Amino acid sequence: MVRPAIVVATRNPKALYHAVSLLKTLNFEFEVLEPDNKLVLSASVVIVSFNDEISGLDPERLVILGEHFDEELATIQIMMKLLRLHRPVGATIGIDPGMRFGLALVVDGYVVNTRTLSTPHDATELTLRWERYISELFPEVTTSFRIGTGYRLFTVLLLRSFPPDFHLTRVQLVDERNTTVVGETDQMAAVLIASRHGHNPTEADFRIDPKEGHVRTLLHMKRKLTEGKHKATKEQARMVLLGKMSLKEFLLIRD
Repeated sequence: MVRPAIVVATRNPKALYHAVSLLKTLNFEFEVLEPDNKLVLSASVVIVSFNDEISGLDPERLVILGEHFDEELATIQIMMKLLRLHRPVGATIGIDPGMRFGLALVVDGYVVNTRTLSTPHDATELTLRWERYISELFPEVTTSFRIGTGYRLFTVLLLRSFPPDFHLTRVQLVDERNTTVVGETDQMAAVLIASRHGHNPTEADFRIDPKEGHVRTLLHMKRKLTEGKHKATKEQARMVLLGKMSLKEFLLIRD
């Protein structure tokens, strides 16, 4: 009998549902087996629930889903086990800013997770979550961050969206020329950005002129994200560019 790569071996119906749904989303082949099936012990990755009792499983092949399912954490754990990254050395999060933000988590040169998000705030939030998960799973690993500079407006908005205590010494701004190829995705551009070196951001990298084109872009972003239901003024957009209003506040304005 062929050794399965991924096995879901849980008697917890909620965990079973989440595991199967995630694996289908990731487009992975898998088998659902009873925990006492002998094939479970030979699988490359075994997914169980926190309240399952299975003995004899190699911890380096085991993914335990917590009581509160976290899709991002589970994806990282499954990918790390599949890639056999049991003792990683380094992790990098690449970000491709634009009207859509491509994100890529790369560990020891392997792509572990990718996402596309709509706002700098969402991109920042997921970046910080990924960093926290890597830190919790592998305390000895320090995560670095590479941000593309191809669209300066969105690079600045992204930098501003990080909390004041964010460790900017681990951030590099990367020249992203030749990272965007026709037919490729924002996520692939983020993967390429993660592989490049740049410079640490300076105070000047947080500033941007309130040009008319930038104002129009912000107004377009608000219309797009609110499906045209809410508008803002040019003056409000200029306040964002001048750093007098956060983008998050701007997007929450109700006309």
